[in-house]
Amino acid sequence: MFFLPAIGGPQRARGSVIGSINDVEFGIAFLNATVTDSPNSDTRIIHARITNVPRSLGPAMRKIISILNPIYWTTAKEIGEAVNGFTLTNAVFKRETQVEFATGEILRMTHVARGLDPDGALLVDIVVSGYVLQLQSPAEVTVKDYTEDYIQTGAGQLYAYSTRLFSVDGISVPYTWNHTVFYDEAQGRMPFLVETLHASSVESDYDHLEETLGFKIHASISKGNSVKGNYLILGVCPKKITEMAKNKCPERAMSPTQCCTQHTGCIKECLFV
Repeated sequence: MFFLPAIGGPQRARGSVIGSINDVEFGIAFLNATVTDSPNSDTRIIHARITNVPRSLGPAMRKIISILNPIYWTTAKEIGEAVNGFTLTNAVFKRETQVEFATGEILRMTHVARGLDPDGALLVDIVVSGYVLQLQSPAEVTVKDYTEDYIQTGAGQLYAYSTRLFSVDGISVPYTWNHTVFYDEAQGRMPFLVETLHASSVESDYDHLEETLGFKIHASISKGNSVKGNYLILGVCPKKITEMAKNKCPERAMSPTQCCTQHTGCIKECLFV
């Protein structure tokens, strides 16, 4: 029987996590998540558990909330005309992620979303490699609310970035995430050049006895605040992705399409104000 997911995306997700962090091999960890509408806010709530997480890594992974990014982006509550990952890609995409900590560690992740299974659950495989700030199990970890800006850089391609904070026993540590998302260009584009995902009320825990990592996060997605009208800001491509382009768009370009197809090296869209 063909399963039709709930409007706005799947209500469950499952998958695997493999790779190594801090030179410790995972083996295979198993991810399961549920998604519900928040009764008190215009968000969706994602509860996730990752089992078979080594004790030497579990405490440090409490701050790696974006390991769940394919799930909360795919299922985020859509505000206004903004679309989440499910609406945009039909839950089939590949995401390359890099996280850099202020303390120098770099972690890379590859997420592959393979659509929905016959029961309507999102299928996702995750490969991780690199290093994270090592934390002791008793340390209290708090992840601050954050946003991710998604920018349409071409047909079937998005760039997303986020600057965040987590605190360890009250001491704040900044870190940055950069994502590139690839999907079938036949699925079309976001309705806005920039969309902003809002992540709030983030909770995480690690069960040392069961070797299980738990997360809870509220997520919504809305029109980004970079798009305000009909004119280019001196023809400059969007903030944070100008480094992806060799040239800036010309001033007074007639349209973002003209701007970026006629000048080799420029990304596919330009910033309107």
